[in-house]
Amino acid sequence: AVLHESDDPARRVRARLVLLDTVGQALGSAGHLIEDGLADAGTDPALLGPLRFWSAVRELLGGRTGSAALEARRAAALAAAAHDRATRVAALGLLGTLHGLRGHPRLAASALELAVQLTPRQPSASLLRRQALAELDGDRLAEAEALTARLLSRAGGGGGIEDRMATLVALTRVHARAGDAMRAREAAARCARLLVDAGTASPLAAYAEALAEAVGGDP
Repeated sequence: AVLHESDDPARRVRARLVLLDTVGQALGSAGHLIEDGLADAGTDPALLGPLRFWSAVRELLGGRTGSAALEARRAAALAAAAHDRATRVAALGLLGTLHGLRGHPRLAASALELAVQLTPRQPSASLLRRQALAELDGDRLAEAEALTARLLSRAGGGGGIEDRMATLVALTRVHARAGDAMRAREAAARCARLLVDAGTASPLAAYAEALAEAVGGDP
């Protein structure tokens, strides 16, 4: 209704940001939301920053890590200009992940450290997971395991199922990299039990189980 009826470009951008937040993994077909949003945002960094962040996520999901890193850097700079701490932290966290994927562990660590420094309270589960996976990419397995264990301990029994599942998948990856087949399978099994309790399926959990089986089960 906002997109069809509002004459306020800023309201239309915010409506598109709500839609982008709901499409999940289907960002590949949501490019028009970002492009139309950029047209409406003009030169306002407060509106451009979140749009560039979603553009970075979209590029990453499409496997285009170079353009994703460029968009994440743009998002972080725009968010800094707009004093939008939340978007800047999210963009830096994503940039850290992208640097890790592209084989630049020092750049990854720098971006993630800055994101943590900008977080006024306890870092989010997503940011801590990004740190753990950056440690894993740098072959610092003990540090990666300590961070994932901290996340699981912090969540206790009340963390959201998506957060707990993502952390257990990260833990499966850590154990698999360390060659600890038994613990990798245990982490993947815990992930599978979450799905049974929730009555749903997840490709992410299936990946964890397949990884654990490949390391120490039935290929």
